[in-house]
Amino acid sequence: MNYQFSLIYRGAAYLTLLTALVVMYGWLQGIESVQIIVQSWPSMKFNTALCFFLTGGVLLSTYYKKKLFKIPLAVILLVIACLSFLENLTGLQIGLQSFFVPGLMSAGTALCFMLLALAHIGIYTEALIWRKVSQYLLHCVTVISFFAIIGFVYGISGEGKLVFISSMAIHTSVLFFLGSMVSSLIHPSLGFTRLLIGKKPGNLLAKRMFPLMGGSILVLGYLVINYWETGQISPETGLTIFGLSILMIALVFISIIAMELNSTDIRRSQVARALRDTNANLEKIVIERTALLAEKVELLNATTSAARIGTWEVDLEAQKVAWSDMTKELHGVPPDFEPDLATGINFFKEGKHRTNIEATVERCIATGEPYDVELMIVTATGEDKWIRAIGTPILRDGKVIKLRGTFQDIDVRKRAEIKISEESALLQMLIDNIPINIYTKDLLSRKTMINKSELELMGLEDSSTVIGKTDHELFPKASADISRKEDVEVMKTGIPILSRETSMDLGENNKHWFLTSKIPIVNSEGNVTGLLGVSVDITERKQNEEKLKNYAILESKSAEMEQFAYIASHDLREPILTIKNYLNILFEDYGENLDTGARRYSDTILSALKRMETLIAGLLDYARLSRPKEFETVDLNESMKNVLLSLDSLVKNSQATITVGKLPTISVYPTEIELLFQNLISNGIKFRKPDRVPVIEIKSKKHGRAWIFSVRDNGIGIDPEYIEEVFVMFKRLHSRKTFEGTGIGLSHCRKIVELHNGKIWAESEPGEGSVFYFTIDTNEIKNETES
Repeated sequence: MNYQFSLIYRGAAYLTLLTALVVMYGWLQGIESVQIIVQSWPSMKFNTALCFFLTGGVLLSTYYKKKLFKIPLAVILLVIACLSFLENLTGLQIGLQSFFVPGLMSAGTALCFMLLALAHIGIYTEALIWRKVSQYLLHCVTVISFFAIIGFVYGISGEGKLVFISSMAIHTSVLFFLGSMVSSLIHPSLGFTRLLIGKKPGNLLAKRMFPLMGGSILVLGYLVINYWETGQISPETGLTIFGLSILMIALVFISIIAMELNSTDIRRSQVARALRDTNANLEKIVIERTALLAEKVELLNATTSAARIGTWEVDLEAQKVAWSDMTKELHGVPPDFEPDLATGINFFKEGKHRTNIEATVERCIATGEPYDVELMIVTATGEDKWIRAIGTPILRDGKVIKLRGTFQDIDVRKRAEIKISEESALLQMLIDNIPINIYTKDLLSRKTMINKSELELMGLEDSSTVIGKTDHELFPKASADISRKEDVEVMKTGIPILSRETSMDLGENNKHWFLTSKIPIVNSEGNVTGLLGVSVDITERKQNEEKLKNYAILESKSAEMEQFAYIASHDLREPILTIKNYLNILFEDYGENLDTGARRYSDTILSALKRMETLIAGLLDYARLSRPKEFETVDLNESMKNVLLSLDSLVKNSQATITVGKLPTISVYPTEIELLFQNLISNGIKFRKPDRVPVIEIKSKKHGRAWIFSVRDNGIGIDPEYIEEVFVMFKRLHSRKTFEGTGIGLSHCRKIVELHNGKIWAESEPGEGSVFYFTIDTNEIKNETES
């Protein structure tokens, strides 16, 4: 049953159930309007409504294929219908008319229920004969209910109807007609249903004629009966008019059918004549095409011979293999060679080639998947030869029964491809390992090739993320605009750019300088198709030039500062020495006469003078750091021993623990580097917490082209807000009463680190100690194990 019929069927089933429930409810509640549609017409009895309820259940069970429910419901319906029919015919009092509500269904109603029940019992049987019987039983119900409906439509009284349908209610007749019609749609190819459902010319004609003819007769009958009952015509006249009208209607429709048949015959003659003409033309075309095909076959043979392409076929059912002459020639076997599947596979070179073809053929046979592979065979003469094997499966009922395909000699082409591939791989390896940036672009400045150096510049690893993209997708807009302008210039003029100094801002203060060359790529026709870019990163050179320039300025300033420091210190020391001398004379001559206040003032002055001398000495030391000197190769492990020896007294007095990891051997300024470690260690001890024993930990590790050193303490720590200020000369974060010092020590440290092309910084939290980091640039002699 198709989808359209299933909707109609299901709707009829639910309508039958609903009508039955409404009528039964009307009987139980005494609602006469649902029992009798028109007062003068028969009513639907309670037992009839109950049987329609069972009929609805049978229809739904049939639709949903619930045989377990359908058969019992149909049997119950059949039993009730048979008993009712028997009681109507014999007059026996079986008791059905007193079941629930008094009233016995008519013989016609009982007969229809019997036929419906029998039809649905046999409707899904395997035997075709029983399905046909079921279909004709349904047609009987349709006819009976149709006659009952016609009686109501024509207004024929009960006496004028057939006896067995004289008391069938109008809604009973409609439900029988509807139920039998939709049930006949279960097997629309059987019985009279196929006449109206099929798509053949006779079916189409019947679908047009039946409704028109039937409708005309019904309307005519209705009019005759109406005039007869009103007395306008006599029964004899009405019957004569009705007969003549039916005859006229029949003649009209016979004429229509005759004209349709004549038209069909004319069309058939035209089609036959056109077919004869077409056949003649086809014969001519076949002769021409046969000749053309012969030429093409000859051309194909010549082409396959020139292209060295052979054919083959494997019949899996007959276990036969057929090779064309060219296929045999490619394998180096004689023309009378009889191959088989195993032999054919064994021609493939042992190892990955044979394993590959075995797996490919097995997969093709198992799944019906065609294949196209390029593998190597060993001919009968022992020659290694590359071939292209194409296989196509032939299936029957979903099973592969044959394999057909071609063999092509691709040895020359394949060996050339392998050589080109190897040369390309070698070229790519060279390009990737040259320490310069190389790339190619198309006319839209999209990258088509890129080497590892260019990838590393962008901080990427996979070239697939770059290929096909422009500089605007990879670099900041300003740099990309300049690059695109250069590309257009080269590709438009065909004149290369050679060793042009360019710069590129990669973001986050990461500016690079390059010597860039851009060379147009020209095809065989002389057209520019893109460009080759080669750039050398000269960022380090530019930075070194800037450093040398700044160093020269700093050297000049340092000399001026040192000269100023010497002059200032000499001029400052003279008055300080004079004051100290006079104070000593004052103590010698008048010491006994000075009171307590005067002595306290004198001590304060001497203390201030001593601090002044210390500051002047620190300033001179800071100035001396800028004097030109040479790097020396120093083992920092030995330097650290000297530092700890000089701090021995401070370490013992503070009970400090100092841990030193393995340090490298590098080129440095020996004295300055020892002073750097000494200042950082002494600071870690000096700024300790009163309730904590100082612990100092010194480590180093390699980072790129520099060494990073760290000095960690567990002291009082520094507020992050003031970390930068501790490196400012004379800047103090604590009073002199709390911690002594000049405020020059960490300034010394920063200057020493800068002399070594490094930088210094600190990380700290109050109360958690501090870590001072500094770097020493690549004045490295040998790599040591990091610690």
